[in-house]
Amino acid sequence: MAPIRRLLPALLLLLFVISDVATSSSS
Repeated sequence: MAPIRRLLPALLLLLFVISDVATSSSS
């Protein structure tokens, strides 16, 4: 079983970074 609880925070951070990059690129 994959450590989802340990992966969740990193996934959220990655999503935030991607969103920020996408917004910056769109601007």
